Amino acid sequence: WVQVASLHAMPRPHLPSRGCGLRALQACASTAASTQPVVLEREDWTSRAEAHRMRVLEMLRGGMRVGDAKPDGTEFGGLDPANPIYNFLLDYYNIRGRKGTKRLARWSPGLNVVLRDAEYDRDVDAINGLLARKCVPTEEGGGGLVYSARHLAAVDAGQFAKTFGWYRSILQVTEENQPVLNCFGLHEWAMVYRPAGAEVPASLEYQKDVLPLRVSQDEINEAVERTGIQCTHVDAIRFFAPSATPFNVHAGLEREDQMRLENPACVHASMDLLKIAMKIVPFIPSNLLADALEVSLAARRLDVAASPYDASAFHLAPVKIE
Repeated sequence: WVQVASLHAMPRPHLPSRGCGLRALQACASTAASTQPVVLEREDWTSRAEAHRMRVLEMLRGGMRVGDAKPDGTEFGGLDPANPIYNFLLDYYNIRGRKGTKRLARWSPGLNVVLRDAEYDRDVDAINGLLARKCVPTEEGGGGLVYSARHLAAVDAGQFAKTFGWYRSILQVTEENQPVLNCFGLHEWAMVYRPAGAEVPASLEYQKDVLPLRVSQDEINEAVERTGIQCTHVDAIRFFAPSATPFNVHAGLEREDQMRLENPACVHASMDLLKIAMKIVPFIPSNLLADALEVSLAARRLDVAASPYDASAFHLAPVKIE
């Protein structure tokens, strides 16, 4: 959290605004423009880019559709929507097909780094290109491509500034808030809560062909009713079964409440680190994006393990919160 939230530090507003985001972008662009660029020789940056590609491939390989990637395991395939550990990448973050997984594997060094002898056609546009988009040609450092803060801040600055300001504030609030350590992942149980006479919850209908339950409906109901729910994450609460909502200490949350309640112990907040990193690349280097992917997958494993579902077919032992 500290590593991401400390980017381009400035006084935190009560709520993010377009003007705040623009000022942050402009300050970032001004600072980068006044700094002598770092120059990486082609052999150096291609080595780093290939290492990033292999790290991402290794993390995603277990979730790729069978037969979708090359038999030798050296190429990317699309993610399997039936794999409960990886399918959130499709459903939440729209990482779909080969293009989606390859997008995570494309590398950028961060701002103001000249990649000597890099060419857009060969290294970005090509199917097997190693570099992320949004770089521009430069004659500095002997010529190549660079991720320029000044250029990035000028391209659709209003929309990017809004996104930049919102997520920057979310990260700061999350870091500053006290962790909620007594939620126990009950959001997944609340999604399939079904007292007598209630309709089948949408989440139970959605998961029925993916994962069986490892506990009975009575055990699910008892776990939800026993101590209530402490969920603070807006995107989890909106999938609660209607009859479970009154059991949550935070009822009727809106998107703006995320700015007040997000906390660093929430597995969904940790999963969302990947979404945020994807939104602000290349203002952050790709190694930080890969770190966010690693944390996101670890959080998802815990999320599924603590749920009422049986994920043993995917080599995941349960965390028996009940």
